[in-house]
Amino acid sequence: MKGKIYTIFAVAVMATALAACAKKPPACGDDATLGVVRNIIMEQVNKMTGSPDSEDAKWFNSLTKEEILGNLAFEFPRASAYDDKIAKYSCEAKLKAGTADPIAMNYTSQLDDRGAQIVSIDGFTQGNWRSIAGGLIASVNKRRDAALTPEQRQEAFRQRSVSQGGLTWMPITSTKNWSEANAYCNTSTINGQTGWRLPTKVELSALYDSGAMKDRGWTLSYTWSSTVYSAGSHYYVYLGFSAVGWDGDAHNYYVSCVR
Repeated sequence: MKGKIYTIFAVAVMATALAACAKKPPACGDDATLGVVRNIIMEQVNKMTGSPDSEDAKWFNSLTKEEILGNLAFEFPRASAYDDKIAKYSCEAKLKAGTADPIAMNYTSQLDDRGAQIVSIDGFTQGNWRSIAGGLIASVNKRRDAALTPEQRQEAFRQRSVSQGGLTWMPITSTKNWSEANAYCNTSTINGQTGWRLPTKVELSALYDSGAMKDRGWTLSYTWSSTVYSAGSHYYVYLGFSAVGWDGDAHNYYVSCVR
């Protein structure tokens, strides 16, 4: 699916009118512009969580303003062009959403005939939106877990962990390169238990087929497997729709350990 589809949708839903006396719209790095960009992102990501009654949607709606602002950051926002005839900035920045890798983004800020500001995000793909959603979920879960007592943490793990295929699956919490992911699973004590490992490609695909991880606050994105593709590369499975691929070990993907 092309990112342009999401651009049109975002503008239609999130175009925000701000009283403006100046001839130019708010600049790319202004709080007004970035505030609308955040609103567009949150509206789109919210729609990635499924029906309003799903557990993921309920979890997403529980986010506080502080959690959102603390996990959405814009690096180096700048204007790449300005069209004086239509009072429009073309902008670019790096978006950091929680634990997700930074995403290069393009957006615009302009004025309509009434002097109201309109902001749009251009070119994000479905994969970009899912990565943003996954990064936010993983980061907020990690921060919330850190504030829990040991008893509360054990209960939170029980609610989000999955039993499938004779295995216990750890909820996904972060992205790592393959070597880091493998070491994390092999050496970590998770919920008071040791003996964890990375799942195989077949096990990850079976997990997707089972649907057991849905509505559990998981990040359904690119997830490392232990299955070797070739020297220096391993398979991953996209848990959102079970796409199987491979990549070099230096790339960062999500991690779920099993035992």
